[in-house]
Order: sequence, then structure tokens, then C-alpha cells
Amino acid sequence: IEWHGRFSADSSSYGIGLDNFKGGIEGGPLVLFNASSSQSDAIVIGPFKHFKHLFGTKFSQQYYPDKKGLGFGLSGYVNDVGTPDVFAAQFGLAGSQFGVTDAVETWGSTLRLAYGTKRIQKDYDPTNTKLGYWTDNGAYYYGGYWPKHKDEIPQDVLVNVKKALDAANVPVAYMQLDPWWYPSDDEGCTE
Repeated sequence: IEWHGRFSADSSSYGIGLDNFKGGIEGGPLVLFNASSSQSDAIVIGPFKHFKHLFGTKFSQQYYPDKKGLGFGLSGYVNDVGTPDVFAAQFGLAGSQFGVTDAVETWGSTLRLAYGTKRIQKDYDPTNTKLGYWTDNGAYYYGGYWPKHKDEIPQDVLVNVKKALDAANVPVAYMQLDPWWYPSDDEGCTE
């Protein structure tokens, strides 16, 4: 299971052993399991809070040529965490003897319980039930890589797209705005 543009279905993001584990800022929770059985024991390890600042990674063979293993901790991109009473690194572990799916569902249930949230039923999520227009990676109007027409400002682009879709009777219920549509810092966080 990965994050940041790499998903478990992407063959470059998984494999037998930890050789293909990306980890780091591009990673997500680490799932360990026996690949020879779909119903084997499985364990999920991941940050329990500060999700964008804590992660696991492999020891770098460049810096630690004699070491193999994993490390979990604070991102090197974080400059200041304040005092321990403000910031504490916490990782969690969830396991199941019934396979990967059950272990990941246990991990998700544990996080929802800890944070007092509920699982949204997929029928209530418009991204699962309605047609939408996306502006993320690969879309025609993505980033600065779209054809600019004379005197057209970016916000007019989506208005015109919506008008064209309505005229063609395409029932678009929502529009996803990728971060380049609004101000953000170097890390992609909204200002």
C-alpha cells in the first residue's frame, strides 16, 4: 500500500521482500504478509498521528552498506517540532491472521476509533456515485500544461468546460481542483 502517486496495483510499488518498498515521503503504511497465501498472517505498521511527517523507510545502502532493515521516524523535511508535549511521534501496529484485507481494515478501524470518525458509505460519496471532472495529473487541463486561449483566465477555463459539458448533456456533478488551481507553498499545502 503506497501513497503519493503509487498504488498497490502499480507493479513498481510492491514485491516479495522489502526490496521494492519505497517508504519515505512517497510511502504509506507498510503491510507485511506471506505472499504464498491470501489468508496468511498480515501486519500493518504506520504513523498513528502526524501522518505527513512520520514514516518508515529502508536503510539507505548508500549510507549504510552493511545494514538491512527498516527505520521509522520523523521526516528529515521537518525543521522544528516544538517541545515533546506538543509533538510526539506515535506509530501503530495492527495485525490479522485472516490476510491483508482484514489487517488493513483493522488498521483503518483503529484510526477511526482513535480519531472519532466514521467510515463513509461509498454510496454517499459523490466520487463513487456521480460523474466528475478532474484536473489532476494527466487531465487535459492540468497544471500549466493546457492550451491558453486569448484573454482567458484560469477560472474561466472551468466555467467554459462546465458549459460545454452541459451543452453536450454530460451530467458532471462535481469538479476536482488539483493544487495548481489555488495558492500553495512549496510542499503543496494550501496557503
